Amino acid sequence: MAKFRYHHIKSSVEGKAPTAEQLKVAEIAVNDFAGGEKLFIKNNKNEVVDFPRGYSKNDINVLISQLLTRIENLEEMDGVTVADDATTVQTALPGSNIVLTSTEAVQALTANTEFNTITIVGGNANNGDIKTIASDKVTIDGLTINGGKGASNGRIQISSNTVDIKNVKIKTGSTAYNVFESSQNTTMPEYFTKEYNVSNLAVDNTLLNHNILNIYTLDNDAVINIKDSYLNLDVDKSNLLRLANYTNATGVTVNFENVEWTYENAPASDWSWAGLVIYQPASSDVALGGNMSKIATWTFNFKNCKYNGEKVNSVNYGEHSQVIYGYDINRTGNVSDISSIVRINFE
Repeated sequence: MAKFRYHHIKSSVEGKAPTAEQLKVAEIAVNDFAGGEKLFIKNNKNEVVDFPRGYSKNDINVLISQLLTRIENLEEMDGVTVADDATTVQTALPGSNIVLTSTEAVQALTANTEFNTITIVGGNANNGDIKTIASDKVTIDGLTINGGKGASNGRIQISSNTVDIKNVKIKTGSTAYNVFESSQNTTMPEYFTKEYNVSNLAVDNTLLNHNILNIYTLDNDAVINIKDSYLNLDVDKSNLLRLANYTNATGVTVNFENVEWTYENAPASDWSWAGLVIYQPASSDVALGGNMSKIATWTFNFKNCKYNGEKVNSVNYGEHSQVIYGYDINRTGNVSDISSIVRINFE
């Protein structure tokens, strides 16, 4: 095999790229023009390929995740509708599998149409109420939340027993109220939450109103997983997860892993509202009348979770780093410590 030494070809001229004749196969060229930096390489087909600056590791992971989500949904099902405009969403058949790929498509999801699966890949939920009703599964990957409160409390209203939410950003300044809100209908067990997964949720927004994830109707032995997320909130306004138990479900497990949060960047008047979790009984939840037998079977696990940069190893009731609390149990209208009622583990 012939041996030769590779050289780096360099240019500082904006937009200038090397030709195939100037490079050997696998040799690299650099353009260091400020604001337009690029790398070039010649492949084994005698083509010069460029690699622009601007993608962070997280950006790449998000793009790959979105692509895989689309591929998985498209490969596993028949009759998939891919919608990048409002008309396609509005004319999609009930019971079909729909993939929404743009802001226009997401904002058109306002009817009470039940699909088999709904997959949202990218786009913005700017304003109004977005209705996701699926008999099988709702998947949200890469969505950005912005704008203010809609006509009702929930921005993204979810009716499905299985939910995957990942790579979601809540834009700084958004005043959306109850960002993700699950079904409150106790007469439709097909929508009771069985599995609810959240990862890579980024919320740097002390103006956000009320809670981010709201789940009220759970199936027995339901599992909620929340991991790899960061939250900067106002303690007087928001918690990550609000739970109720309208269905009086037993055996529910809630797992938090690698979740970091802080309330230290907004003025606060009442630190008793601090926490990743608020348990607030309402409707037919027997805890509203003081019967704690159902949620006494629930387990909360916190693994490598940090408040303001420091790992939490206890409930820390009444402190800034409080992780969980109850409200209005037995109709007291007060905040309460529920750590002696539910099972709580730290790792």
